[in-house]
Amino acid sequence: MGKKLQFYGLDITKFICALLVITIHTAPFIEVAPNVNFYLVQVTARIAVPFFFLASGFLFFMKLNQEGTWKDEENLDALKRYLIRIGILYLCWSAIYFLFTFASWLKDGFQWVMLARYVRDFIFTGSCYHLWFLPSLIVGIVIAYFLYFKGSHETALISVAVLYILGMLMNVYGSLLQQIPIVSSVYKAYTAVFVTSRNGLFFAPLFLLMGAYFATTKSILTKRDAIIGLLISLLLLGLEAAMLRNFHYMNDLTSMYLFLIPFEFFLFSWVVQLQPKEHKIYRFLRKSSLLIYVSHILFVMILTPLWKLLFHTAIGNLPLYLLTTICSLLFAGIFIYAADTKLKWLKVFY
Repeated sequence: MGKKLQFYGLDITKFICALLVITIHTAPFIEVAPNVNFYLVQVTARIAVPFFFLASGFLFFMKLNQEGTWKDEENLDALKRYLIRIGILYLCWSAIYFLFTFASWLKDGFQWVMLARYVRDFIFTGSCYHLWFLPSLIVGIVIAYFLYFKGSHETALISVAVLYILGMLMNVYGSLLQQIPIVSSVYKAYTAVFVTSRNGLFFAPLFLLMGAYFATTKSILTKRDAIIGLLISLLLLGLEAAMLRNFHYMNDLTSMYLFLIPFEFFLFSWVVQLQPKEHKIYRFLRKSSLLIYVSHILFVMILTPLWKLLFHTAIGNLPLYLLTTICSLLFAGIFIYAADTKLKWLKVFY
């Protein structure tokens, strides 16, 4: 049996992306350097989740029998196992964060509309705001799977690109859409139920299928070409974000940029070719990136009131980022060690 392929470049990049996600939820430089914070949070950090989708698609489609069809038992079993694993992961972390949600219900006075809103969010936007990645991955991988096997790869990519553009219009230009009579009615009806287009229908499939492309096609780009394309697309991505801010289309949920598409393509083209020397640290990076992603809000929720209780003042954004990052790293290390030794059942959490 051949040696299992290792993609240490992916492990490193996913770990960095997990740390970038923390910046989105803590805005570390908002108090001292707002412009720096803007480009960190609304440009650099926004590459993280699309990369997670791309890497997920890459690793998933590598396991499939490319000669088979969507009905192939081996492929369907792989899809079912994947959906079950992500579903269990989502349920486990939803249960943990529900404790905080339930506590807020008791504090604010429970109303049935709160439960209805929670059920809606659990299905469509995530039981906790950062967990939207998991249900989106579930929906997105199903769409990507069937599109991948049902027609040509080119048709599939065009289809999901159209979905992404539609989602981008709602995510970025929603205020403009609301000024168009007929479109406004459709937009309001959609957001009343689904809240956002940053989900498994509009956002995830494009990057998942891009991952499938890399899993089944030898890259035609050299590292040098990939880096050049990466730098150019990063510049364009920054200009796009600056333009959106200048014309007042930027908000906290703005994340579906047009130039994210070429950026992620060139980034992955480069990363997948990286071959650092084997080291045990990559195993930790591989496992901890998801744990950091799903757990960091836990520490934000704990540290914010704890700091105020101890020091009688609100915690600053930079200390919040640093402490959240440190706690998340320590938690991931302890958790992985426990799961690898005596508490094997903990692996369902990552």
